[in-house]
Amino acid sequence: MDLVTKLEKKLGKYAVKNLIIYILIGYAVGYVLSVVAPQVYAYLTLNPYYIAKGQVWRIFTWILTSPQDLGLFTIFMFLFYYFIGKSLESAWGTFRYNLYMFSGILFTAVGAVITYFIMYAVDPELAMIISKNGALNASTYYINLTSFLAFALCFPDMEVMFFFIIPMKVKWLAVVDLVLIAIDALEVFSYKSTLTRVFIQYYSLSSADGATAANMYVCGNIILMLLPLLNFVLLWYFLKGFRNNPRQIKRRMEYRRTVNRAEAVNSNITKHKCAICGVTEKDGNHVFRFCSKCNGNYEYCEDHIFNHVHKE
Repeated sequence: MDLVTKLEKKLGKYAVKNLIIYILIGYAVGYVLSVVAPQVYAYLTLNPYYIAKGQVWRIFTWILTSPQDLGLFTIFMFLFYYFIGKSLESAWGTFRYNLYMFSGILFTAVGAVITYFIMYAVDPELAMIISKNGALNASTYYINLTSFLAFALCFPDMEVMFFFIIPMKVKWLAVVDLVLIAIDALEVFSYKSTLTRVFIQYYSLSSADGATAANMYVCGNIILMLLPLLNFVLLWYFLKGFRNNPRQIKRRMEYRRTVNRAEAVNSNITKHKCAICGVTEKDGNHVFRFCSKCNGNYEYCEDHIFNHVHKE
C-alpha cells in the first residue's frame, strides 16, 4: 500500500469537502479587508521578518491575501479556479485534493521562512531590510498555477476557450503556463541592476551592500516562485498514489457518464401500467395486479383489476 493511501485511511475523515469554495471565500474576505481595512490586511501577509518577531498567525492568514488585483478578468479566473478545483477533487477524491493544496501552501510558507533565515545568516541587516518591507511576501498565485498544471496532467485533451475566443487544449495552455513562470523569473533577474540602485538610494547602502541586497532579493523571490512547483513535481512522482493517470481518469469519467445516461434512461421507463386506463406507478400510489383469466400478461390498477373485460 502506498504512502498516500495509508494517509487517506488514517486522515481521510478530516478532509475538507469543496475546499476550493472555502479558498475562494477566503480571497473574497481578503479583497474586502484590503479595501475597507488595509491596516488589518497588512497583518495577514506572509512576512518572514514579522513571523520571526512572533506574529506566527501570518503562517496561516496569508492564504487570505489576494493573488492578483481585483478586476473583471480576475472574477473569470476565480470561476475557472472553481472549475479546476471541483474537477481535481472529483478525479482524485477529497483527501488527495486537500493533500495537494495544503502541501503547496505548506511548502510556500515554510520555504519563505527558511529563505529569510538563510538570508539572515548571510547578512542580518540586509535580510531585515528586504523582508520587513514586504519584498519576500508570498501569495497563492503560483499555487493556483500549479493547480492548473495538475488539471492539465489529468485532462490534457479537454478544450477551453483561450481569452474566451480561441478553443485550445488544456495541455497547450499548460505549456503557456510554464512559459509565463519562466518569463516571471527572467523579469526578476532583469530588474537586478534597478534593484541595486533602489537599495543604494533608498536605504543609503554602499554599492557592495546594494548589490548584495539585490542578489538576495532576486534569489528569495525565485525560490518563492519555484517552491509551489515542487508540489507538482511530487504529484508527478506519486502519480499512482494520486490515481491521476490521464488514461485512468478518462476511463473513470466515461464510465460515470455511461452510468448516468443509463440511470436517466431507466428513470423514464415504467415498470407497471394499467391495460385499461394507462396509469403507471409514476401517477400516484397505485396497486397493480395481473389477471389470471386474461390470455396474456395484462396488468391492471386497483380500479380495473375486477372491472374489465377479459382478453381472449
